[in-house]
Amino acid sequence: MTPNEKVVKARVALVLDHPFFGSLALKLTVKEDPECKTAWVDGTHLGYNPEFVDELPSDELKGLIAHEVMHCGLNHIARKGDRDGHRWNLACDYAINPILLDYGMALPDGALNDPQYYDMDADTIYTKLPENGGGGGGGGDGDEEEDVGGCGVMREPTNEDGQSLSDAELKEMDHDWEVATAQAAQQAKAMGKLPANLGEMVGEMLRPVANWKYILQRFITQWVKDEYTWRRPDRRFIHDDIYCPSLGNESMGEIVIGWDTSGSTDEFKIRFASEINYILSQFSTTVHIVYCDSQVQKVQTLNTPDDLPFKMECPRGGGTAFQPVFDWVDNRIQETGVEPACLIYLTDLYGRTPIQPDYPVLWACTNEQVADFGETINISM
Repeated sequence: MTPNEKVVKARVALVLDHPFFGSLALKLTVKEDPECKTAWVDGTHLGYNPEFVDELPSDELKGLIAHEVMHCGLNHIARKGDRDGHRWNLACDYAINPILLDYGMALPDGALNDPQYYDMDADTIYTKLPENGGGGGGGGDGDEEEDVGGCGVMREPTNEDGQSLSDAELKEMDHDWEVATAQAAQQAKAMGKLPANLGEMVGEMLRPVANWKYILQRFITQWVKDEYTWRRPDRRFIHDDIYCPSLGNESMGEIVIGWDTSGSTDEFKIRFASEINYILSQFSTTVHIVYCDSQVQKVQTLNTPDDLPFKMECPRGGGTAFQPVFDWVDNRIQETGVEPACLIYLTDLYGRTPIQPDYPVLWACTNEQVADFGETINISM
């Protein structure tokens, strides 16, 4: 068996036996790299040294891939910032490895594991490591490629031209992995293969500023009972002959999301996109995202969860008016006879609110404003 075949086989085994790690591993493009010492990940690729992989037992190879995937799932790559690369990699390894070992995964010999760092995140561990990196002889020259624990390293992500990613591109990568991690956790949970401690950790990491899960469950449980089904496998994995359950529910009404585009910054849009993907990942339904400033600029219709993660198609806007979104809903009701289960409006609420409709409305506000009707929650950071 060639090293590449070993890696492919290990990924398939992860999908079947450890679906949380396996589905995330499928997001990475495998790349043979004889120049590296062990392995590396940059948020897009999984590089490996063929000689190293060839000598690695299959269970340790699965653990290695899971380790590298966790760097992506926990957004370690995008969150590095201006921190020393070698020291940051050590901190992340100390944070990841106890989780994998506790889960029963095998790791390559020498994998970093120190009880003094248990239950700490990478950011906290980084502050506690000596400035020379520590790690039992890891050196202090800031060399990101020095793999002390034998579990690979993180490399700086680049674009197709080999240039470093911009801040906006890093935020987009961070957002994409957040969505993928949420989906992976749900799929693993549906299959009964998501450890409780890992589920809690992922949930805490992905939980939006406002507790959307709790609020939406309370807000729309009278219309939906979400459940997973094997009758309609997740189409993303069928081409690899891998069958995972998908969310299946035909009883839930449509959701309309009004999106106030006026004065939106990139950070504002990315945060809102994260919130929306979190919402959509919970249910199987049709969702209409209505982008509006002083008038409706665009409507994006999604069928969840198959259309996730969605990419924002948000035009920059001018003034603010809420009435056009409600008019759009009224027109759809007249044309189709379908009344939405609810309308969720993401906005700063600087504008004149319309007359209260018959369907429920949730205002997700970015400041302390409160709407004249419906329910208002504050999701400001």
